[in-house]
Amino acid sequence: MRDSVGHEALKTDQTARPLLDTYPGTTPGLLDDMKRRCGRPVLPAALEALDKFGDGGRFHYLDVLTGTTLTDEAPQTLWGEMTTAVAVRDAAMLADISSTDNYERDGDG
Repeated sequence: MRDSVGHEALKTDQTARPLLDTYPGTTPGLLDDMKRRCGRPVLPAALEALDKFGDGGRFHYLDVLTGTTLTDEAPQTLWGEMTTAVAVRDAAMLADISSTDNYERDGDG
C-alpha cells in the first residue's frame, strides 16, 4: 500500500473502507460500532485535512525556510478548517474533544 496509496488519506479511506465488511472480526458488534462512529459528518473534513497535509503540507515550513513559493496551505489552516467543520457539523463531538475530563479516557467511550 505504501507504493499505491502513500500519504493520501482520501485514497486510503476509499481503499480500506470496503475491506471492513470482508472479515467479521473476533468481537461481534465492535466493527459495526466503529463504522457507525466513522460515519459522523466530520470525517470528510478530517480526511481532507489529513490528505492535504500528507500530500505536501508536512513540508510547508521547510518550503518557508528555503524561500520556495508556497502553493499549499499552512498546517494550522488545515487544522482550523477541520475543527471548524467539527464545530459546525457535530457540536457533541466538539464538546467531547474540547473537554479536559476526557484526557485520561482509554478510547472506548
